[in-house]
Amino acid sequence: MFGSLIDELKSKVDGMLKLAVAGAVMAAALVAAFMCFTVALFLWMQEANGTLEAWMAVGALFAAVAALGGLFVLIVRRRSHKPQQRSPEPSAVARLLQEPAVLLTGLQLVRMVGGRGLLPIILLGAVAGGLMMNRNGHASAYHRPAAEHPADEATGD
Repeated sequence: MFGSLIDELKSKVDGMLKLAVAGAVMAAALVAAFMCFTVALFLWMQEANGTLEAWMAVGALFAAVAALGGLFVLIVRRRSHKPQQRSPEPSAVARLLQEPAVLLTGLQLVRMVGGRGLLPIILLGAVAGGLMMNRNGHASAYHRPAAEHPADEATGD
């Protein structure tokens, strides 16, 4: 059961790793080609117009590449920018577990009870937590008044 999931995960990770390596090789080759063309442009411009004009042309080329990259980043951000949804308020249990007093009380309880007596307490806490999850400040479906049920649920059809 878990073997097939692990094999599938391995194949996905292997594929992503190969894709990342191929992308890195392509990016390195692209940078090397761009630098070769830049040096060739500089040498050609230096021979034709002089050193200062050649440096100006190479500088203009790099400025144009930077402007295109910035424009690309702006377009991608604008397309992928979605209104951020507010994160939900943490539950009462999560807030309670973040309190230092609760954590210290738990540590003192562990010291007092010891390792062997801790298992029944954990099981009792899990059962109580499962029962409390249904309460969570909302009435469950079984305890709602009949007026809140749709007509087909109220009649049992």
